[in-house]
Formats: sequence, structure tokens, C-alpha cells
Amino acid sequence: MNKIPINKNDFTIDLNQLQKGLYFIKLQSEIGTITKKLILQ
Repeated sequence: MNKIPINKNDFTIDLNQLQKGLYFIKLQSEIGTITKKLILQ
């Protein structure tokens, strides 16, 4: 699992190196955790 530390409200992650498919993105902060589904086509 890749972890990218982020210290601001807006950010961009380059996903060009990933293959097409289904991914789950887990975002964690001081106020909680959320998991989102990401489909790369």
C-alpha cells in the first residue's frame, strides 16, 4: 500500500502509472477515515 503524506486541503495524485482497473482509495485525517472506490478506464 502506498502512503502519501498530504498537509493541505486540495491535492493531486498522478495515477498514470497504474493499470486500468478497480482501486480503493483510503483517506485518513484527524477527524476520521473514508474509503472510496476508484475505477480507472
